[in-house]
Amino acid sequence: MTYIFLANRDFWGWPTWAAALGAAAYIPYTIALTPVFEALPFFTISSFYWPLPALIFTYAFLLRNRRPDTARNLAVGASILCVSLTARSIDEPLCHAFPLGTHFLWHILNGVMLGWMIETWRRDRINHGRART
Repeated sequence: MTYIFLANRDFWGWPTWAAALGAAAYIPYTIALTPVFEALPFFTISSFYWPLPALIFTYAFLLRNRRPDTARNLAVGASILCVSLTARSIDEPLCHAFPLGTHFLWHILNGVMLGWMIETWRRDRINHGRART
């Protein structure tokens, strides 16, 4: 939610109060979308997590003309998260054939994605002005 706040404030230029309200809106957004993802066979096991890459892809799409580099980097970050969620989702079905499983990829890729997203925000700040303190 901190990242959503920063994205709202810094990518969109929203005032602090609006950025905070927008970040808080992630909670009902996720509550509303989780049942949608639960209804999809592959997405069921990670249904609570899938609204986040959907939101990041939405931000990327909406920022594509205004901040194309940031938009591209957000899309890359959302893609990494999708691969991560896929690794989490296929872990249990693959455990019989592949005892090591794929859950460890979920953790590794989440770390990679977090680093990528922080770097995306940092680069945006360099290209479009320093973050407010």
